Amino acid sequence: MMKKTAFITVSLILLGALGYFYPVLYAEPSQLKAIKSVEDAQAREQDLIVRPKVEYRASSLRDPFTGMMIHENAGKDTSVAETPLPNLTVKGIIWGGRFPQAIIDNKVLGVGDSIQGARITAIGKEGVTLLFGGKSFTLGSSMAGSAVNN
Repeated sequence: MMKKTAFITVSLILLGALGYFYPVLYAEPSQLKAIKSVEDAQAREQDLIVRPKVEYRASSLRDPFTGMMIHENAGKDTSVAETPLPNLTVKGIIWGGRFPQAIIDNKVLGVGDSIQGARITAIGKEGVTLLFGGKSFTLGSSMAGSAVNN
């Protein structure tokens, strides 16, 4: 029984291969030329990589290597006096956990929060670091209400 199924399997494989190669093996020379030209055309299409033409026009875009504040102030008059940091009072700092917090003017704030136009960038045991008007300031808990310019 095993020999019979093996014989049938081998026969089917040979018949399939014969059916696949029959046009090439028993074709006339003119048919062989047509087959070869079709195969060559398919090979050329596969080798041809069409890439879109990309033009980079950055004349109206922001330079990614400069800060946002430089870009915003580029067309403005810089002779105007800078706005001073608002009077902020640090009443407490919690800096040891995963989410450091500070109590500023009776509000509990975390990193990324804003108060009176100043954004909190860091909270540590030294104090609270704020970004205001493009400059960094540190409010210490021992220096409540005063700012140190970095």
